[in-house]
Amino acid sequence: MNADGPFFEILVTLSLAMLIFSAVWWSVGWPVAMLHRALAPRLEPLSAVPRVRLLTYFSALPMIIALVISLLLFSPELGGRLVSEHCHGEIGCEPHVPGVGSRFVAIALAGFAALIFLTATRRLLVMISRHTDRLRQLRQLATRSPVAGYRLIDSEIPFALTVGLWRPEVFVSSALTRRLDARQLSSVLAHERAHVRRRDTLRMALIACCAPAVLSGSAQPLMRQLRRASEECCDASAVRLVQDPLAVADALIQSQRALSRATVDQAPGGETSRSNGRSTAA
Repeated sequence: MNADGPFFEILVTLSLAMLIFSAVWWSVGWPVAMLHRALAPRLEPLSAVPRVRLLTYFSALPMIIALVISLLLFSPELGGRLVSEHCHGEIGCEPHVPGVGSRFVAIALAGFAALIFLTATRRLLVMISRHTDRLRQLRQLATRSPVAGYRLIDSEIPFALTVGLWRPEVFVSSALTRRLDARQLSSVLAHERAHVRRRDTLRMALIACCAPAVLSGSAQPLMRQLRRASEECCDASAVRLVQDPLAVADALIQSQRALSRATVDQAPGGETSRSNGRSTAA
């Protein structure tokens, strides 16, 4: 295969595009995370639904900026409009995509781009595999409840979970069904079914994948605020369904207390285990 052929040129172009996209994506993640920290107090007074929407857009901002910059650089018909005179205009050079003159550098860049691509693909596959394995394990432990819409798991730990990316399901422990009355249980189920309707598990997974790796550090406050806003959206949905805010609040408090008592009882030496006590989408 001719190293100077069209396939090689396409490979070099794709490699450069991926490297530039990744560099901008990563770099923009830091200022976006710091900007969120400055704006977070102003977002809290907003109601839950617009807060979730804004935080979702905010978390996608680094990727959007990286995509726009990459498109401008590698689409001369677009990027050329932003430059008054091309760098080599005196010799008749027209707008073109970035390139490299050294074959060795081109091959090195292609290898580095392939490494980034494989790393990102592996991260995505691991995330999907973990969610799939957890859903399969819970299904093996669960039985279909007489009440349609959730699966029952025989466990002494009270919990309610929404698990699954593509087709999320609600799992409830037998301990929780024993400790809550029918109205309280229906409120908890309404909360979890809101997670299913809103596809919160898929939303959080996509944000975790689309957001830069810096989200594992300085942007964690953004993820925490987004999870909290999602929980509030599901609380509001449960209130609309049950039509009794006090009943929903009481159900969530009772489930939290039940989980807290269970973790204290089961912790070694009577020590309290840390838990948020909320039903969650996982």
